[in-house]
Amino acid sequence: MNKDCKYEVERDPETLKYKITKWHGTVGTVKTYVEKRSPNKADLKEMLEHAKGPDRTMAEFAEDCSDKSVCELNAKVIAPPVFSRIVKGVGLKRPLKPAIVQAILNNAADKDFVTPENLMRANGLDEEREESQSEPELKPFYGYSRAKNDRAVSDLKKALQGKGYEAYRVIQSEQFNYVGKNVPFRDDTADKYDLNMDFDEVLRVTDKKGKEFLWGFVIDGTEPEDIGRGEVIIENLYYEGYYRSKNDAEDDVDDNVIDKNGRILLRALIDPASLKGIKISFVCQNRFWYNLAVEALKDIKVDAYISVVLIQNYKVVSEFTLSNKKDKRPKCILGEFREQDNEDRYECDVMDIDGKTERIMNPPLGY
Repeated sequence: MNKDCKYEVERDPETLKYKITKWHGTVGTVKTYVEKRSPNKADLKEMLEHAKGPDRTMAEFAEDCSDKSVCELNAKVIAPPVFSRIVKGVGLKRPLKPAIVQAILNNAADKDFVTPENLMRANGLDEEREESQSEPELKPFYGYSRAKNDRAVSDLKKALQGKGYEAYRVIQSEQFNYVGKNVPFRDDTADKYDLNMDFDEVLRVTDKKGKEFLWGFVIDGTEPEDIGRGEVIIENLYYEGYYRSKNDAEDDVDDNVIDKNGRILLRALIDPASLKGIKISFVCQNRFWYNLAVEALKDIKVDAYISVVLIQNYKVVSEFTLSNKKDKRPKCILGEFREQDNEDRYECDVMDIDGKTERIMNPPLGY
């Protein structure tokens, strides 16, 4: 391995941009990458094969990626199924996690081919251009990416259509206007206290009786519990023949639904009339985040339809609606009412790893 050049990969939890620092000794140069599309399975497979090289098995490559004596930036233990899944294209709906990208770059046999530019392009991200960095930008959504937003909206529309509703995306209306990527909708609704609502997406919905209303969504970017990307990263944990991740997601997911959406909640409390004809949902794909959000919101009473929604494996699996001031709860429209979601949505899979059959548990996907 080339000791002169090392890579450190981080992802901003709010914008989901990847920052790759290339270190030559103590001097580092930084490039930023933005998610643009889904990963290219064929290209990622080619990247991994060049990274592994002809002289290592996949298990040996995974071992090198986990060994700090090989590279001090090997931060986690990576099980062989991680790379086997990439080769087979299993579960590659979203970009690989920073730890995986960093491990591949730092332990690649063919560093001329496995460059940050090539790997990130295969991973569905492009380098951020200087002109886009200089554009004026409002506060970005939490965990925002256009690709993630589009996937979530597709799942929400499917849930509504399955209940007999019609739903269309709002681009321009008297109440909300789309003003560009990485910024919330411009809120032109009338309210008494200038409490603008930052929605990631707005749908115009028509119910079975022909009644029309708007539905504003705040879409959270926290990954599904565990890895949720078809990857299996473990920390010295082998359980009953299954590779499983150490599930510390509950410690990592911040209860931020109130902090990040305070204006929406305050407006619902002190100016509910301004929300007439508007429903609101906080959408997530991590069940720990869902449970924490429900816990934080369950005692707030509003005279409006406000809910928490959990999407996993591309469908709405749980919804929680806030009670009104008469302690009556609106009937859930998008999904089944759950105050706590404790479903185990792992699926068993069998993979060939260097000629040995292994059983692994696939974590749930999200949007």
